Amino acid sequence: MKQRIVLSIIVIINACSLFAQDNTYFAATDAKALRIPKEETASISSLAGFINSNFKTEGEKIRAAYVWVIHNIQYDKDSMYIINRLHDPDSTAEATLRRRKGVCENFASLFSVLVSKAGILSYTVYGYSKTSGITDWGGHCWTAVYANNEWLLCDPTWETVSGNGDNFFLIKPDDFIQTHMPFDALWQLRTFIITNKEFYKNAWSNKKDKPFFNYTDSIKVYLQMDSISRLRAATRRMRDAGLDNEILQTWYLCYEMKISIIYEEKDMNLYNDAVADYNKAKDMYNAFIIYRNNMMKPVKPDEDIAAMLNGLDAVFSSAYIKIDAISAYSRDNQYNPSSLLIQLEALRKKVKAQKDFLKKYLSVPVSEREKLLYE
Repeated sequence: MKQRIVLSIIVIINACSLFAQDNTYFAATDAKALRIPKEETASISSLAGFINSNFKTEGEKIRAAYVWVIHNIQYDKDSMYIINRLHDPDSTAEATLRRRKGVCENFASLFSVLVSKAGILSYTVYGYSKTSGITDWGGHCWTAVYANNEWLLCDPTWETVSGNGDNFFLIKPDDFIQTHMPFDALWQLRTFIITNKEFYKNAWSNKKDKPFFNYTDSIKVYLQMDSISRLRAATRRMRDAGLDNEILQTWYLCYEMKISIIYEEKDMNLYNDAVADYNKAKDMYNAFIIYRNNMMKPVKPDEDIAAMLNGLDAVFSSAYIKIDAISAYSRDNQYNPSSLLIQLEALRKKVKAQKDFLKKYLSVPVSEREKLLYE
Protein backbone atom coordinates (compact mmCIF):
# COMPACT_ATOMS: atom_id res chain seq x y z
CA MET A 1 0.00 0.00 0.00
CA LYS A 2 1.27 3.41 -0.87
CA GLN A 3 2.33 5.40 2.16
CA ARG A 4 3.82 8.87 1.72
CA ILE A 5 6.84 9.42 3.95
CA VAL A 6 6.93 13.09 4.72
CA LEU A 7 8.65 15.30 7.23
CA SER A 8 5.27 16.66 8.23
CA ILE A 9 4.72 13.51 10.27
CA ILE A 10 7.16 14.98 12.75
CA VAL A 11 4.90 18.02 13.10
CA ILE A 12 2.08 16.00 14.63
CA ILE A 13 4.29 14.19 17.12
CA ASN A 14 3.80 16.82 19.78
CA ALA A 15 0.03 16.48 19.56
CA CYS A 16 0.13 12.68 19.69
CA SER A 17 2.61 12.56 22.55
CA LEU A 18 0.01 14.05 24.85
CA PHE A 19 -1.71 10.66 24.76
CA ALA A 20 1.37 8.43 24.69
CA GLN A 21 2.90 6.33 27.45
CA ASP A 22 5.75 7.76 29.46
CA ASN A 23 9.06 6.70 27.86
CA THR A 24 10.28 5.24 31.17
CA TYR A 25 7.18 3.07 31.67
CA PHE A 26 8.31 0.43 29.20
CA ALA A 27 12.07 1.05 29.44
CA ALA A 28 12.87 -2.47 30.67
CA THR A 29 10.48 -4.06 28.18
CA ASP A 30 11.96 -2.07 25.32
CA ALA A 31 15.53 -3.05 26.21
CA LYS A 32 14.55 -6.69 26.46
CA ALA A 33 12.64 -6.61 23.17
CA LEU A 34 15.66 -5.19 21.37
CA ARG A 35 17.78 -8.10 22.65
CA ILE A 36 15.58 -10.89 21.27
CA PRO A 37 18.07 -13.43 19.84
CA LYS A 38 18.32 -13.45 16.07
CA GLU A 39 17.63 -17.17 15.88
CA GLU A 40 14.24 -16.56 17.52
CA THR A 41 13.20 -14.19 14.73
CA ALA A 42 13.41 -16.58 11.79
CA SER A 43 9.66 -17.23 11.72
CA ILE A 44 6.43 -15.78 13.04
CA SER A 45 5.86 -18.78 15.29
CA SER A 46 9.31 -18.59 16.90
CA LEU A 47 9.22 -14.81 17.39
CA ALA A 48 5.66 -14.84 18.74
CA GLY A 49 6.53 -17.80 20.97
CA PHE A 50 9.53 -15.97 22.41
CA ILE A 51 7.48 -12.84 23.12
CA ASN A 52 4.70 -14.87 24.69
CA SER A 53 7.11 -16.80 26.93
CA ASN A 54 9.47 -14.01 27.96
CA PHE A 55 7.11 -11.10 28.63
CA LYS A 56 4.57 -11.45 31.40
CA THR A 57 1.76 -8.92 31.15
CA GLU A 58 -0.56 -8.12 28.27
CA GLY A 59 0.93 -4.65 28.00
CA GLU A 60 4.51 -5.95 27.94
CA LYS A 61 3.72 -8.42 25.16
CA ILE A 62 2.07 -5.75 23.02
CA ARG A 63 4.95 -3.37 23.66
CA ALA A 64 7.60 -5.99 22.91
CA ALA A 65 6.02 -6.83 19.56
CA TYR A 66 5.68 -3.14 18.70
CA VAL A 67 9.25 -2.22 19.62
CA TRP A 68 10.71 -5.20 17.79
CA VAL A 69 8.79 -4.35 14.61
CA ILE A 70 9.63 -0.65 14.52
CA HIS A 71 13.33 -1.33 15.10
CA ASN A 72 13.76 -4.32 12.79
CA ILE A 73 11.54 -3.63 9.80
CA GLN A 74 12.67 -1.02 7.29
CA TYR A 75 10.21 1.18 5.42
CA ASP A 76 10.81 0.51 1.75
CA LYS A 77 8.47 1.19 -1.16
CA ASP A 78 9.89 -1.67 -3.20
CA SER A 79 7.52 -3.87 -1.20
CA MET A 80 4.43 -2.07 -2.45
CA TYR A 81 3.62 -4.78 -4.98
CA ILE A 82 5.25 -7.76 -3.29
CA ILE A 83 2.30 -8.52 -1.04
CA ASN A 84 -1.03 -8.98 -2.75
CA ARG A 85 -3.85 -7.31 -0.84
CA LEU A 86 -5.91 -10.47 -1.16
CA HIS A 87 -3.41 -12.50 0.87
CA ASP A 88 -4.28 -13.36 4.43
CA PRO A 89 -2.54 -11.45 7.28
CA ASP A 90 -0.38 -14.45 8.21
CA SER A 91 1.08 -14.64 4.67
CA THR A 92 1.72 -10.90 4.64
CA ALA A 93 3.37 -11.06 8.06
CA GLU A 94 5.60 -14.02 7.12
CA ALA A 95 6.77 -12.25 3.95
CA THR A 96 7.46 -9.07 5.91
CA LEU A 97 9.51 -10.92 8.50
CA ARG A 98 11.46 -12.72 5.78
CA ARG A 99 12.28 -9.52 3.83
CA ARG A 100 12.63 -7.27 6.91
CA LYS A 101 11.13 -4.38 4.98
CA GLY A 102 7.84 -3.17 3.60
CA VAL A 103 5.17 -0.50 3.56
CA CYS A 104 2.42 0.23 6.05
CA GLU A 105 0.45 -2.96 5.31
CA ASN A 106 3.55 -5.01 6.11
CA PHE A 107 4.24 -3.20 9.38
CA ALA A 108 0.63 -3.39 10.57
CA SER A 109 0.12 -7.03 9.55
CA LEU A 110 3.31 -8.24 11.22
CA PHE A 111 2.58 -6.37 14.44
CA SER A 112 -1.05 -7.52 14.46
CA VAL A 113 -0.18 -11.18 13.89
CA LEU A 114 2.48 -11.16 16.64
CA VAL A 115 0.00 -9.65 19.08
CA SER A 116 -2.72 -12.11 18.07
CA LYS A 117 -0.43 -15.08 18.59
CA ALA A 118 0.17 -13.81 22.13
CA GLY A 119 -3.56 -14.34 22.73
CA ILE A 120 -4.48 -10.66 22.46
CA LEU A 121 -7.23 -9.40 20.15
CA SER A 122 -5.88 -7.31 17.30
CA TYR A 123 -7.01 -6.26 13.86
CA THR A 124 -5.28 -4.77 10.83
CA VAL A 125 -7.14 -1.62 9.81
CA TYR A 126 -7.14 -0.12 6.32
CA GLY A 127 -7.89 3.53 5.69
CA TYR A 128 -6.25 6.82 4.87
CA SER A 129 -4.61 9.55 6.90
CA LYS A 130 -3.69 13.20 7.09
CA THR A 131 -0.53 14.97 8.13
CA SER A 132 -0.43 18.64 9.12
CA GLY A 133 -4.12 18.78 8.25
CA ILE A 134 -3.53 17.61 4.68
CA THR A 135 -5.24 14.39 3.59
CA ASP A 136 -2.98 11.74 2.09
CA TRP A 137 -4.92 9.99 -0.68
CA GLY A 138 -2.39 7.18 -1.02
CA GLY A 139 -4.02 5.02 1.63
CA HIS A 140 -2.63 3.77 4.92
CA CYS A 141 -2.76 0.82 7.30
CA TRP A 142 -2.50 0.48 11.10
CA THR A 143 -3.52 -1.81 13.96
CA ALA A 144 -6.32 -1.93 16.53
CA VAL A 145 -5.48 -3.75 19.77
CA TYR A 146 -7.76 -4.77 22.62
CA ALA A 147 -5.66 -3.88 25.67
CA ASN A 148 -6.67 -3.29 29.28
CA ASN A 149 -10.31 -4.03 28.40
CA GLU A 150 -10.50 -1.33 25.75
CA TRP A 151 -9.76 -0.93 22.07
CA LEU A 152 -6.70 1.22 21.37
CA LEU A 153 -4.75 2.01 18.21
CA CYS A 154 -1.15 1.73 17.07
CA ASP A 155 0.69 2.87 13.95
CA PRO A 156 4.07 1.12 13.75
CA THR A 157 4.76 2.63 10.30
CA TRP A 158 4.51 6.23 11.44
CA GLU A 159 6.44 5.28 14.57
CA THR A 160 9.29 3.98 12.43
CA VAL A 161 9.31 7.12 10.31
CA SER A 162 9.20 9.42 13.34
CA GLY A 163 12.05 7.54 15.00
CA ASN A 164 10.60 7.92 18.48
CA GLY A 165 8.70 4.98 19.93
CA ASP A 166 5.76 6.36 21.87
CA ASN A 167 3.86 8.72 19.62
CA PHE A 168 1.55 6.17 17.98
CA PHE A 169 1.41 3.41 20.57
CA LEU A 170 -1.92 2.46 22.20
CA ILE A 171 -3.63 5.74 21.33
CA LYS A 172 -7.24 6.36 22.30
CA PRO A 173 -9.66 6.38 19.35
CA ASP A 174 -10.89 9.95 19.95
CA ASP A 175 -7.32 11.16 19.54
CA PHE A 176 -6.35 8.80 16.73
CA ILE A 177 -9.27 9.90 14.55
CA GLN A 178 -7.62 13.28 14.18
CA THR A 179 -5.07 11.78 11.78
CA HIS A 180 -6.37 8.31 10.81
CA MET A 181 -9.67 7.52 9.06
CA PRO A 182 -10.56 3.85 8.49
CA PHE A 183 -12.44 2.81 5.38
CA ASP A 184 -14.77 0.77 7.59
CA ALA A 185 -16.34 3.07 10.19
CA LEU A 186 -16.48 0.19 12.69
CA TRP A 187 -12.76 0.70 13.30
CA GLN A 188 -13.16 4.32 14.28
CA LEU A 189 -13.86 2.63 17.64
CA ARG A 190 -16.05 5.53 18.70
CA THR A 191 -19.59 5.80 20.02
CA PHE A 192 -20.29 8.57 17.51
CA ILE A 193 -19.31 7.88 13.91
CA ILE A 194 -17.96 10.69 11.75
CA THR A 195 -18.29 10.80 7.98
CA ASN A 196 -15.46 11.18 5.52
CA LYS A 197 -16.47 14.77 4.86
CA GLU A 198 -16.26 15.54 8.59
CA PHE A 199 -12.80 14.00 8.67
CA TYR A 200 -11.67 16.32 5.86
CA LYS A 201 -12.99 19.28 7.86
CA ASN A 202 -11.43 18.13 11.16
CA ALA A 203 -14.94 17.82 12.61
CA TRP A 204 -14.25 14.76 14.74
CA SER A 205 -15.78 15.76 18.07
CA ASN A 206 -18.46 13.54 19.64
CA LYS A 207 -21.64 15.21 18.49
CA LYS A 208 -24.58 14.46 20.72
CA ASP A 209 -26.99 14.78 17.82
CA LYS A 210 -25.45 11.71 16.19
CA PRO A 211 -26.91 8.25 16.87
CA PHE A 212 -25.08 6.18 19.49
CA PHE A 213 -22.95 3.41 18.03
CA ASN A 214 -22.11 0.45 20.28
CA TYR A 215 -18.85 -0.44 18.57
CA THR A 216 -17.80 -2.88 21.32
CA ASP A 217 -20.76 -5.19 20.74
CA SER A 218 -20.55 -4.63 16.99
CA ILE A 219 -16.92 -5.77 16.95
CA LYS A 220 -17.78 -8.90 18.93
CA VAL A 221 -20.38 -9.81 16.31
CA TYR A 222 -18.07 -8.83 13.46
CA LEU A 223 -15.18 -11.01 14.67
CA GLN A 224 -17.48 -14.03 14.84
CA MET A 225 -18.55 -13.62 11.20
CA ASP A 226 -17.08 -15.56 8.30
CA SER A 227 -14.93 -13.65 5.83
CA ILE A 228 -17.66 -12.94 3.32
CA SER A 229 -20.07 -11.65 5.99
CA ARG A 230 -17.34 -9.35 7.30
CA LEU A 231 -16.75 -7.93 3.85
CA ARG A 232 -20.45 -7.41 3.25
CA ALA A 233 -20.83 -5.61 6.58
CA ALA A 234 -17.79 -3.45 5.79
CA THR A 235 -19.04 -2.46 2.32
CA ARG A 236 -22.44 -1.52 3.79
CA ARG A 237 -20.79 0.75 6.35
CA MET A 238 -18.57 2.23 3.63
CA ARG A 239 -21.61 3.12 1.56
CA ASP A 240 -23.28 4.64 4.61
CA ALA A 241 -20.20 6.80 5.34
CA GLY A 242 -20.08 8.03 1.75
CA LEU A 243 -17.93 6.98 -1.20
CA ASP A 244 -17.06 10.54 -2.07
CA ASN A 245 -13.40 10.26 -3.00
CA GLU A 246 -11.35 8.11 -5.35
CA ILE A 247 -9.54 6.05 -2.72
CA LEU A 248 -12.81 5.12 -1.00
CA GLN A 249 -14.29 4.09 -4.32
CA THR A 250 -11.17 2.06 -5.16
CA TRP A 251 -11.19 0.20 -1.86
CA TYR A 252 -14.92 -0.36 -2.03
CA LEU A 253 -14.37 -2.04 -5.41
CA CYS A 254 -11.47 -3.97 -3.90
CA TYR A 255 -13.74 -5.32 -1.15
CA GLU A 256 -16.39 -6.18 -3.73
CA MET A 257 -13.73 -8.02 -5.72
CA LYS A 258 -12.73 -9.97 -2.61
CA ILE A 259 -16.37 -10.94 -2.12
CA SER A 260 -16.55 -12.13 -5.73
CA ILE A 261 -13.35 -14.15 -5.36
CA ILE A 262 -14.58 -15.82 -2.18
CA TYR A 263 -17.91 -16.61 -3.82
CA GLU A 264 -16.18 -17.97 -6.90
CA GLU A 265 -13.90 -20.23 -4.85
CA LYS A 266 -16.80 -21.46 -2.71
CA ASP A 267 -19.02 -21.98 -5.74
CA MET A 268 -16.25 -23.71 -7.65
CA ASN A 269 -15.89 -26.22 -4.82
CA LEU A 270 -19.66 -26.69 -4.61
CA TYR A 271 -19.95 -27.17 -8.36
CA ASN A 272 -17.04 -29.62 -8.52
CA ASP A 273 -18.41 -31.59 -5.58
CA ALA A 274 -21.86 -31.72 -7.23
CA VAL A 275 -20.22 -33.02 -10.42
CA ALA A 276 -18.44 -35.64 -8.32
CA ASP A 277 -21.80 -36.69 -6.88
CA TYR A 278 -23.23 -36.96 -10.39
CA ASN A 279 -20.30 -39.11 -11.51
CA LYS A 280 -20.68 -41.31 -8.45
CA ALA A 281 -24.38 -41.78 -9.19
CA LYS A 282 -23.60 -42.57 -12.82
CA ASP A 283 -21.01 -45.18 -11.77
CA MET A 284 -23.50 -46.80 -9.38
CA TYR A 285 -26.18 -46.86 -12.08
CA ASN A 286 -23.78 -48.31 -14.67
CA ALA A 287 -22.63 -50.97 -12.21
CA PHE A 288 -26.25 -52.12 -11.83
CA ILE A 289 -26.86 -52.09 -15.61
CA ILE A 290 -23.76 -54.23 -16.16
CA TYR A 291 -24.95 -56.62 -13.45
CA ARG A 292 -28.42 -56.82 -15.02
CA ASN A 293 -26.96 -57.36 -18.50
CA ASN A 294 -24.96 -60.24 -17.06
CA MET A 295 -28.27 -61.88 -16.14
CA MET A 296 -27.83 -60.97 -12.47
CA LYS A 297 -24.68 -63.06 -12.21
CA PRO A 298 -22.97 -63.80 -9.95
CA VAL A 299 -25.96 -64.53 -7.73
CA LYS A 300 -26.34 -62.17 -4.76
CA PRO A 301 -28.74 -61.99 -1.83
CA ASP A 302 -31.78 -59.84 -2.56
CA GLU A 303 -30.73 -57.19 -0.04
CA ASP A 304 -27.37 -56.79 -1.76
CA ILE A 305 -29.04 -56.39 -5.13
CA ALA A 306 -31.45 -53.78 -3.73
CA ALA A 307 -28.54 -51.92 -2.14
CA MET A 308 -27.00 -51.34 -5.58
CA LEU A 309 -29.68 -48.73 -6.32
CA ASN A 310 -30.93 -47.74 -2.86
CA GLY A 311 -27.88 -45.57 -2.11
CA LEU A 312 -28.49 -43.41 -5.15
CA ASP A 313 -31.16 -41.23 -3.51
CA ALA A 314 -28.63 -39.95 -0.97
CA VAL A 315 -26.11 -39.20 -3.74
CA PHE A 316 -28.68 -37.27 -5.77
CA SER A 317 -29.78 -35.36 -2.66
CA SER A 318 -26.17 -34.40 -1.91
CA ALA A 319 -25.71 -33.06 -5.43
CA TYR A 320 -28.89 -30.97 -5.32
CA ILE A 321 -28.01 -29.47 -1.93
CA LYS A 322 -24.64 -28.31 -3.30
CA ILE A 323 -26.21 -26.90 -6.46
CA ASP A 324 -28.79 -24.99 -4.40
CA ALA A 325 -25.94 -23.43 -2.38
CA ILE A 326 -24.22 -21.99 -5.47
CA SER A 327 -24.61 -18.22 -5.32
CA ALA A 328 -26.64 -16.15 -7.76
CA TYR A 329 -23.39 -14.42 -8.76
CA SER A 330 -21.82 -17.66 -10.03
CA ARG A 331 -25.05 -18.87 -11.60
CA ASP A 332 -24.86 -15.83 -13.85
CA ASN A 333 -21.20 -16.38 -14.62
CA GLN A 334 -18.74 -19.24 -14.51
CA TYR A 335 -20.49 -21.92 -12.48
CA ASN A 336 -23.95 -22.12 -14.01
CA PRO A 337 -25.37 -25.51 -12.97
CA SER A 338 -28.09 -25.65 -15.64
CA SER A 339 -26.47 -28.34 -17.79
CA LEU A 340 -25.54 -30.36 -14.72
CA LEU A 341 -29.15 -30.24 -13.52
CA ILE A 342 -30.34 -31.54 -16.90
CA GLN A 343 -27.90 -34.46 -16.67
CA LEU A 344 -28.93 -35.21 -13.11
CA GLU A 345 -32.62 -35.25 -14.02
CA ALA A 346 -31.98 -37.54 -16.99
CA LEU A 347 -30.02 -39.93 -14.79
CA ARG A 348 -32.68 -39.88 -12.10
CA LYS A 349 -35.30 -40.97 -14.65
CA LYS A 350 -33.10 -43.86 -15.71
CA VAL A 351 -32.53 -44.84 -12.10
CA LYS A 352 -36.28 -44.71 -11.41
CA ALA A 353 -36.92 -47.05 -14.32
CA GLN A 354 -34.40 -49.54 -12.95
CA LYS A 355 -35.84 -49.23 -9.45
CA ASP A 356 -39.30 -50.02 -10.82
CA PHE A 357 -37.88 -53.05 -12.60
CA LEU A 358 -35.98 -54.17 -9.53
CA LYS A 359 -39.03 -53.83 -7.30
CA LYS A 360 -40.95 -56.15 -9.62
CA TYR A 361 -37.96 -58.48 -10.03
CA LEU A 362 -37.52 -58.97 -6.29
CA SER A 363 -41.26 -59.43 -5.68
CA VAL A 364 -41.64 -62.58 -7.76
CA PRO A 365 -40.37 -66.08 -6.99
CA VAL A 366 -36.79 -66.82 -8.00
CA SER A 367 -38.02 -69.30 -10.60
CA GLU A 368 -39.89 -66.56 -12.47
CA ARG A 369 -37.19 -63.89 -12.40
CA GLU A 370 -35.11 -64.88 -15.42
CA LYS A 371 -37.89 -64.21 -17.89
CA LEU A 372 -38.19 -60.63 -16.58
CA LEU A 373 -34.63 -60.01 -17.76
CA TYR A 374 -35.78 -60.47 -21.36
CA GLU A 375 -38.68 -58.02 -21.17
